[in-house]
Amino acid sequence: MILIDVVEALNFFSNRMMTSSILVLTSLALLTQTVTSQNVTIPNWTIHGPIKSIQGSYLLQSAKIDDHPPTLATIWQLGQKDFSLVAWPPKYCAAVHVYFIDAIFKGVMNFHIHPDMMKSELIKFYPPIGKVEVVSQTGTAQAMFNHRSSIHFKNQGKSKYKITLAKAHLDKAKKFEDPKTNGFEDVTLDLSNRLALVLTNSRFCFAHILKDESNGNYLRLLNTDTYEGTNKLPTVLTEYSQPDGFPSLFTPPVLGVPSTKSVDLLPVLQNPEFYPTAKMRQLPVCNGFTSGSRNPLKKAIGFISADSWTAGMMNINTQDNKKEEEFFINVGRQCSWLRVWISSTAKSMEKYSDSAEGMALSETIDLFFDQQIFVGPDSDEARPLSGNSTQISRISIKRHLNKGVANTPAANEPAIVQMTYGRGDGPSMTFIEYFHMPTFHPSDFKVHLIKAANCEANLVSSSEVVRTASANRANPNAIKFSRCSRVILKNQNNDDVHKE
Repeated sequence: MILIDVVEALNFFSNRMMTSSILVLTSLALLTQTVTSQNVTIPNWTIHGPIKSIQGSYLLQSAKIDDHPPTLATIWQLGQKDFSLVAWPPKYCAAVHVYFIDAIFKGVMNFHIHPDMMKSELIKFYPPIGKVEVVSQTGTAQAMFNHRSSIHFKNQGKSKYKITLAKAHLDKAKKFEDPKTNGFEDVTLDLSNRLALVLTNSRFCFAHILKDESNGNYLRLLNTDTYEGTNKLPTVLTEYSQPDGFPSLFTPPVLGVPSTKSVDLLPVLQNPEFYPTAKMRQLPVCNGFTSGSRNPLKKAIGFISADSWTAGMMNINTQDNKKEEEFFINVGRQCSWLRVWISSTAKSMEKYSDSAEGMALSETIDLFFDQQIFVGPDSDEARPLSGNSTQISRISIKRHLNKGVANTPAANEPAIVQMTYGRGDGPSMTFIEYFHMPTFHPSDFKVHLIKAANCEANLVSSSEVVRTASANRANPNAIKFSRCSRVILKNQNNDDVHKE
């Protein structure tokens, strides 16, 4: 049987997270049966402890990482180039196991798990302690260490891949990045005709295979569509709907409902003073900041600036009723920080510090690229960013519908917003975060893009935009931006100024 060491994984979680992880892992008991038809009758089961076996047969479901986060158990094609195993977000990924299985086990949308897969190469990755176990086909395990949230597989030709890991635990992560550090070892794996079966400890862990190819597709083992009578599934697995309105095995984690964010990490913006429009040498509208401009002088101003976009909703009717409600921000190679302030249409930068009509921290997403952290609108928790502004070129902010219906959630319900980011000219944006943000759910709103001095960033105002470089056809986007005004602030912070 394929096993994942649940006990070891859960030792790194708080009691709250441990409970939710056990609930999800126990749901794997539902899948130890053999699937013989599209509609599967769910047997009786109990929830007395975590289940370690997922032996059985499954109906697979193709999914796009843009639409559904990869969680619990997924299958990935490896391609012919370099790839990386990414455990993200690190907070929730206590254990990720990857079996490089023979492709013969996958039929036409059917997948069979049985003991012969134990003969496959296996990577056991424990990000909180930086430990990696490389298990050969003979079952011999080699303990090594990795201080990143990902493991890079370098193609050596003829389907052989090399990974470089430390032979001993390093007390500082920066030593792992230093090429002068001794004690590294290369491990070569033969992955000819192999698939990656990725298992995680939690439904909040979006472990995935990141490839150079523009492709974010994968196969899901666990999905509610293959079961009839989903009322027999535990409520935790079906109470949430994806943006398209279908039940999901995944519930986004949101921290503060209502928001508990109380610390302003950008005090430089308080009590803003503005340059007169006549002295700006820039138009008060946002010309030059659209996605078509490639002139860096039009994308960056040597002062703190803010572009305030007014947005609304378009009536879009599609045959399958699928549409997106999201917008994009392009980020250049130089940007210290961004504040994305999403407010009602009545608010403006001129009233930023007004106690009644000004900025509220629960309306802001703060991204600090140099420090590689961001702070969402629902709490003061600093979450990691996977890279700086030279590695992140596009950010998507999408709202999730309330059970497939475009309405504003009640005050005590999570107003879920999804933020994804990555390389706009590369694969699908695979780094996914969620938070509670009610101001993004009304039909009319404003987006204030506040940028550090010299920050090369712009909001993509066109709704007719391809989300990523993926070959998948994008759904129509219902958000439309109508107008924009720009202000330049006199406020200065010398630490924000980029030094050549």
